[in-house]
Amino acid sequence: MDPTRQQVLDEAKTFAASGLGFYGQVVNHPYWNSPIDGKDLAVMGDCMDTSHYGTLVVKTGVKRTVGRAKDNTRATFVKGDDGTWRVQKIEFLVDTPC
Repeated sequence: MDPTRQQVLDEAKTFAASGLGFYGQVVNHPYWNSPIDGKDLAVMGDCMDTSHYGTLVVKTGVKRTVGRAKDNTRATFVKGDDGTWRVQKIEFLVDTPC
């Protein structure tokens, strides 16, 4: 949902226009800190393994970055009136180990 949705789209457009792309794969390790218990708000974590994933220059294939083995991320979801869960916010927990 906006504004997160629009931010992701804008950043993807800027990234592609600069001639950059992605390589590799991410292995997800999702976790929950607290139960939903019928609420319309849920917070989910992911201790992603991004050590085989990163950015590259599309034209040359030269890798620019590589991820980390334990990359902690948190997403907040909101349940809409239609019963569909939507991402409200994504946070990269750089200083929080997982």
